[in-house]
Amino acid sequence: MTRETPVDCGPLTVKFFIDPDEASTLDTEVFDDDRSLNDYKLSIKYSEIVGKKGIYNINYIAYYTAYEDNNIILPGPFVITVIDPCENDASLDRVNLAN
Repeated sequence: MTRETPVDCGPLTVKFFIDPDEASTLDTEVFDDDRSLNDYKLSIKYSEIVGKKGIYNINYIAYYTAYEDNNIILPGPFVITVIDPCENDASLDRVNLAN
């Protein structure tokens, strides 16, 4: 995301949400929304909670903090799929045993 104005309109606010519900928040057991350095770093956490597998349609809204009504929203979500790698037999290797 880049600023398209030579004027400093103040800090940006970015909110991630589960599309299409702008009021929703991301599951903190699955996603890490790190704002520690005033960056927007969305990452997926390691988890062994099988119930968290699924398809997550994520979107965001961004705006200058003082101008919330002047915002942009992605035209469509980006998709993150969380899988259970043990469900597929590809995680097992067949070994032929000798006598």
